Amino acid sequence: MSLVIALVLAAASQTTANSALSDWMPGLATNYGGPSEGMNPNNPSYGLKDGSCGYGDLSNRGVYPYYRAVGIPSGKGISRLPTGGCGTCLEFKCVNDRTPAFQGRCSGSGSVTVMVTDTCPQCATSTDGEGDHFDLNALSFNELAPMLIGRIDVDYRLVSCTPPTGLRVNVDGSGGAGLWLRLLITTVANKGTVSDVKCQGAGSSSWQSMTNTYGAAWEVDNSPSYPMSLQVTSGSQTVTLENVLEGPSTGIFDSDQQFSSSGSSSSSSSSSGSSSSSSSSASSSSGEGSRSSSSSSSSSSASSSQDSSESSSQSSSSSSSGSSDCGDKAPSSSYTCAQQVGGAYNNTQLCCDGTRLTAAATPAWKFPVLR
Repeated sequence: MSLVIALVLAAASQTTANSALSDWMPGLATNYGGPSEGMNPNNPSYGLKDGSCGYGDLSNRGVYPYYRAVGIPSGKGISRLPTGGCGTCLEFKCVNDRTPAFQGRCSGSGSVTVMVTDTCPQCATSTDGEGDHFDLNALSFNELAPMLIGRIDVDYRLVSCTPPTGLRVNVDGSGGAGLWLRLLITTVANKGTVSDVKCQGAGSSSWQSMTNTYGAAWEVDNSPSYPMSLQVTSGSQTVTLENVLEGPSTGIFDSDQQFSSSGSSSSSSSSSGSSSSSSSSASSSSGEGSRSSSSSSSSSSASSSQDSSESSSQSSSSSSSGSSDCGDKAPSSSYTCAQQVGGAYNNTQLCCDGTRLTAAATPAWKFPVLR
């Protein structure tokens, strides 16, 4: 009976409803790791094996993200989110009637939700739009259209991530106290991305900032003493994983803390860390054509592109008339609300007064309107 209950719970965890975090937007989808490349889609490759986000082997279909992955354009679109978009969950549905050459390719009216695990440099070409070309793993693509089909039109949106566990800390490099430390925060709920990580050593009252060096990886050159606590921020929420790292060991360490799907204000709670498995080192992959291909470049620019809809530095006194400057918007120049809506600078989620930018208000590629 206990086995039956476990299977039911496992199935339920994979079908938890994903809340919409953005409006639907038009895009293009290809697939990797399937028969079109002479590969068996049941064998993990690229973003399911050694994608640029650094998650390593994601081949276990019973473990989040359940063998559902996508590569995103490098330097555009979703990759402008914190950690280069790594960990973001996207929902796709096939569109039959947008491009004449692609008509009739959809196999149904359903959708598939996948997690960003890799980059796809080939998806960022100007002929494929401004950040709207995505490379899904073949089996995920096959839920929308036959995987032997090269390309399909899609609509996509950001949705909340719903991992069945608390936050996990994957330490894949550690020299001990006072030395280099690299880790990844995985199974991140709600927005899926991490915008800031700080570490604190035993007996210390100060927090030390870590740097997002690439993908979902965070590093510090002079790590504090153990046991070590971590302070993790995603959007407007912050949680504290107290003493989650008991020593300088590599591996995956579980916590009982997670981000709320409601996106409520920051919280801080204790957690206990326990190693659940050995960690695989973050590695890169290479691909051709439309395959997901990893990049070892730094994601520091992505980590500085904070969720403007949740930034505490947003000015509440700004006006939607366009007369107020948004000095907190990246890059360093100021842009008025009218300029943002008018197209001078479109990769912002909100106007500076908090007014939502809709698809109609933002021509070309628009930064997702996060809810």
